[in-house]
Amino acid sequence: MLAKNKINYVYLSIVVFYFVSYSYLNFFDNLPKIAFSKGSLPLVILYFTANFILLVSFFFEEKININKLIFLWVLLIIPYLKFFFNEIYIDNNSDPSRYYTYARQIIELKSLKANPLNPYGYLIDQPLYRYYLIPFIAIFGKLNYFFLFFNLSIYFLLTVKFVEYLKINKKFEFYEKLITFYFLLSSAYITKNILSVQLEWLCIVFSFIIFFSYVNKKTYILFIFLGFLALQRQNFILVSTFIGFIYTLENFYDAKSTILKSIFVFTLISSFPLIHNIILADPDFKFRYFSLEIGLLFFQNPGNDVETFIQREQSSFLNFIKSLYIHLVESLPIMKIRLLEFLGIEIRSGYTIYQKVFGLTVSLLGFFLIIYIFFISKRNLNIYLFSLIIINIFPLFVLGDGNWPRFQYLSYHSTILFISIWMYKRTNK
Repeated sequence: MLAKNKINYVYLSIVVFYFVSYSYLNFFDNLPKIAFSKGSLPLVILYFTANFILLVSFFFEEKININKLIFLWVLLIIPYLKFFFNEIYIDNNSDPSRYYTYARQIIELKSLKANPLNPYGYLIDQPLYRYYLIPFIAIFGKLNYFFLFFNLSIYFLLTVKFVEYLKINKKFEFYEKLITFYFLLSSAYITKNILSVQLEWLCIVFSFIIFFSYVNKKTYILFIFLGFLALQRQNFILVSTFIGFIYTLENFYDAKSTILKSIFVFTLISSFPLIHNIILADPDFKFRYFSLEIGLLFFQNPGNDVETFIQREQSSFLNFIKSLYIHLVESLPIMKIRLLEFLGIEIRSGYTIYQKVFGLTVSLLGFFLIIYIFFISKRNLNIYLFSLIIINIFPLFVLGDGNWPRFQYLSYHSTILFISIWMYKRTNK
């Protein structure tokens, strides 16, 4: 560990270098109007710098000083305060543009419907994110750089809190060093996800909160955010239910009343799409829960000639089995592509240099971390960890396609946080 005055000199050197280099390169003079573009490079480096400071704190200070790290973060973003109220524009062909459109329609039409212009009234796309955007649009009339810096700040603060927790517990020191490096190396992609107004980063924010609430036995908070996670991306309904079930088994007799009330709250939150459609959708769609037809997406790959599973003959049980078999056989090339992408091996053409560099970092190191956990965990936990990994990653493996490493980042980050629950929760018992 470095002496306090020496570590402060290290921080000072980093900050001075940041300000001098940014001033020389005119990085403080402008930010792009597009949510994420080549002009966003200064913000990517800014967030990487903040995570590098966190890494230095983890390795060279006796304990992590959160107040100091928050002060340094604020110092890094001060030159950009002048851009806070500048509007950002979202690519009209991107997923975020749909959620932005839904949020604006809800505000402008004062509608209770999640998709006010859908003539059938049912909920389309992932349920929660549009409601996260609404307060920012209602207050400012648009999305702006305040929104982006707010999101970056929340994400960074939760990362700092998590790394601090690892530092205090010192239960798996090599794992803790690896995960801190992982946060640093994946920070550039995290910045892209947040600046692009994608919705995956908010899933990880919820995953951080789920970790803290589980290990600290904050039952109501745990079940509330398990519900929110299932709404932010509906593929998480399985893992949210699994985590809630295990927590209930472990703590039911110690807090029966609290857990029963929490389960009710979780059920109410996670049932929002169904409740919405029962009340507001046309009769044919009243009992639709998922925002997308799962069968329609099953191993579908853009530009591929393979039929989707729902298009195949399924008039009888035998035809259903035959259809499933043929579909899986014909989908093998697609599954191979997905598997190699999850391992960090670039296959498809058209990936940018940014995707290749940080996709490989996120996928390879994330995969290695999860495999490494099996070697350091107790054997009796491996069945839980294996179940957790399959339940969390497999739906994204099946349904998540495109924008590599978007779904790999979401899969590995959330899985690492969920697995960490089982690695650290017993320290608080």
